[in-house]
Amino acid sequence: MPSKTGAPTTSPSSWAGRCRRPEDRQGGGCAAPRRSVSASFFDGEPGGFHGTERFQIERRLGSGGMGVVYQALDRVRNEVVALKTLRWTDASTIYRFKREFRTLLGIVHPNLVGLYELFGEGDEWYFTMELVKGSQFLEFVRPDVLSVERLRPVLAQLATGLVALHRAGMLHRDLKPSNVIVTPEGRPVILDFGIAADMASSGDPLRTAEDGIWGTAEYMSPEQGRGEATAASDWYAVGCMLYEALTGRLPFAGSALKLLLDKAQQDPPDPSKLKRGLPADLVALCRDLLARSPERRPKDEAILTRLGVASPASGRVVTAGGPSLGSAQLIGRAAQLAELERAFGFARSGRPVLTIVRGPSGIGKTALVRRFVDQLVGEERAVLLSGRCYVRESMPYKGLDGVIDSLTRYLRTLADRDLDRLITDDLASVLPLFPVLGRVPKLLTLPAPTHDVVDPVALRRKRFSALQGLFRRIVAIQPVVVHIDDLQWGDADSIMLLDSLLGPPEPPALLVIASLSSEDPDAPPPFLRTLLDRTGTESCRELRLAPLSDADARRLAQALLESERREGQPGAPGEGGGRGTEDWPRSCARRPAIRSSSSSSFATSRSSPRAGA
Repeated sequence: MPSKTGAPTTSPSSWAGRCRRPEDRQGGGCAAPRRSVSASFFDGEPGGFHGTERFQIERRLGSGGMGVVYQALDRVRNEVVALKTLRWTDASTIYRFKREFRTLLGIVHPNLVGLYELFGEGDEWYFTMELVKGSQFLEFVRPDVLSVERLRPVLAQLATGLVALHRAGMLHRDLKPSNVIVTPEGRPVILDFGIAADMASSGDPLRTAEDGIWGTAEYMSPEQGRGEATAASDWYAVGCMLYEALTGRLPFAGSALKLLLDKAQQDPPDPSKLKRGLPADLVALCRDLLARSPERRPKDEAILTRLGVASPASGRVVTAGGPSLGSAQLIGRAAQLAELERAFGFARSGRPVLTIVRGPSGIGKTALVRRFVDQLVGEERAVLLSGRCYVRESMPYKGLDGVIDSLTRYLRTLADRDLDRLITDDLASVLPLFPVLGRVPKLLTLPAPTHDVVDPVALRRKRFSALQGLFRRIVAIQPVVVHIDDLQWGDADSIMLLDSLLGPPEPPALLVIASLSSEDPDAPPPFLRTLLDRTGTESCRELRLAPLSDADARRLAQALLESERREGQPGAPGEGGGRGTEDWPRSCARRPAIRSSSSSSFATSRSSPRAGA
């Protein structure tokens, strides 16, 4: 029975399973492990997390399937923030927790919650974010009965925020009333990106098998239930929320399985037949959003227009990467691409290579490397393991954390017979260092490591050696390229680990490409000095990017303008837009031509790089 607000009296059933932990599910891409890693349980009460020297817990705000959110005083920022912790810490929850934070970190929009900092070590993981005070979507637009005057502007802003997310290349995949908080002033803010996904890989069968099917069945589209989520799936969820706001009930009811079967086979009752006097335009939009076929649902810009948003440009998202030209454009970097190709050839000869790509922020380092590695993967020449360092993260080995995340995704795509060739008992000692490796079920079956090594330095050396051996065995199957973006935000521990991976006794023949922003090339971060001092040899190379020539800068400016016009965002990046290319060559020379939307990724050829394949 729905409550007077239209929300169910009990929390919606989660398609991820009704168990306390995702790993307790059988099937759906997530097997129950024999041994958990770094498992620590919180009871969800205020005493579950006591705060830190920096953060003083003031009160518990709420909880979800994976985390508990508190109101906390940040003594450093002198600001009250929302602080989200994990209910438990194991491989899968840590992985999703980090992905939730990284999904939104580079996106700024008034209708998407702002994130601040991520902290993690051992069993303690939490991040801070904007404290949004208000009520849930249904409570605001339907406090007792429907308020059309409240619904219209809130729905328009909600759509604007969702379009911004989609323009950044991301899907939410779990939109529902409890994940949209509306401030007293009427500003809706989309929350909880724990199962958000990169739009480009969301329908990939490998990614679906790796992730499983997640979401909330009451608001899930038929295709998302099949593991085929798209932007249209997010709009289906908005349609369910609109239906609930208009009628006071959900469009479908029943168990998770019944819900998804009914959604695939029939249309919901017409809202206008359940309630009289509903606005015809909102009823029509609701019907269209709930179309069974995703192809029949309206697209982002059409929805904004129907909701009276003045211009699609008003939903524009600000990202750290700037506008994107796509994979077809990379201007003025042929010599640098050739240098990266030579480094790859050197690694293919059996020797490890570290190439450091340096230059000022925005000059195109990421664009250059992405073009190079995309070409390698597209030609089925290498496996790509990539990650990015973040200035707003505090965790051990944060310079390689994203790379290890992508390594786990790669390992999870391999057949057991191939993993048998890669996984050795000594890798059990690495699990405490990088708990997300526990997402590979075979690693959880390894014998617990012995405690014969008590010296911290010797233990670290043992763990580094085990990781080196794993990379060496992978490279024996197929070439591997590791890309670390924004290494200037790394740490000394990561440099030590990287040095160990590429050093004696038997270094794997990796090509490691590290992008490094440096406004002053003669004053790098102190922890990078030892690494940079080794450049100039065949095994450690430095590639410095200079600004484009005037001619190339004009070509890039024109390409950016054409790209923005195609996306419905006319004008140059200046506030007023509309400047000619003659006025804009040097600023474009410092901007990337290709933007990667994910914080860490693994990519491989269509033919799986499996042993014996």
